[in-house]
Amino acid sequence: VPAPTGVAQRVPKRRGRTSGHGVTVFGVGTEAIFLGGRSGVGKTTVALEMHAQLTANDVPHGVIDGDFLDMAHPLPWAHKLAEQNLAAIWHNYRALGYQRLIYINSASVLPDITDELIAAMGDSPTVCAALLTCSDAIAAQRLTQREQGSALDRHLRNSATTAALLADSVSDCVHVISTDQRPVADIAIQILATARWLPPIR
Repeated sequence: VPAPTGVAQRVPKRRGRTSGHGVTVFGVGTEAIFLGGRSGVGKTTVALEMHAQLTANDVPHGVIDGDFLDMAHPLPWAHKLAEQNLAAIWHNYRALGYQRLIYINSASVLPDITDELIAAMGDSPTVCAALLTCSDAIAAQRLTQREQGSALDRHLRNSATTAALLADSVSDCVHVISTDQRPVADIAIQILATARWLPPIR
């Protein structure tokens, strides 16, 4: 049965292979779902709904918000602190037997960033990547509701810049999913079904 459309799967070159139709053949072992998209698109909301769906179905998994792995001033990007912290946290998850990870970060679906995250996880996970999108108006509305402090203007500017970058730079294997006027549960279930993380309906 073909997987639902809307999300593409991506695996490391040394582990994965691609069919003639561009659909990745799933590997064996650990798995990750990377959720990318501009600020205000609903990444965290969708991830939390995915967590709720998986929990309701008793599917073991972990959730990591990549934005908090290197939140500091001055910015530690040059030191790859987010990747180092991901490696450490995922190691701890793996020690407890977890094999599935939902990872949230705006740029996680960019090819170079995806490769760095896969390398940081260290166990050649099969990756399902989803780029969430929304209109400028919806992003502004959501950010205005969410941000109560002095950073709103910065978030609005960065959101627009990130949206343009992602639109121009994501790989063809990452399918764009609009969150405009769609129930959160529908988006979450679509991604989880594509990743084959939900048990079959009986």
